[in-house]
Amino acid sequence: LASQYLGFFAWNAGLALGGVVRVSQVQLLQTFVTLIFAWLINGEPLNPIAFAAAAGVLLLIVGARQAKTQDRATQ
Repeated sequence: LASQYLGFFAWNAGLALGGVVRVSQVQLLQTFVTLIFAWLINGEPLNPIAFAAAAGVLLLIVGARQAKTQDRATQ
């Protein structure tokens, strides 16, 4: 429980120092980093469902970035 609070304060301090828009994008890597470390450290199997979930996250990120780019082009 204490580690969660320390992580919370560290994350918010990082957001304050680097800016919310830039630093929050790091959170998008969480899915991929979690998959890799679970495999490396815990020996978790990398099954097709995990890859499908990661691909879904990646597609949503790409779609959101394209929508944002198109929105700016119309303004």
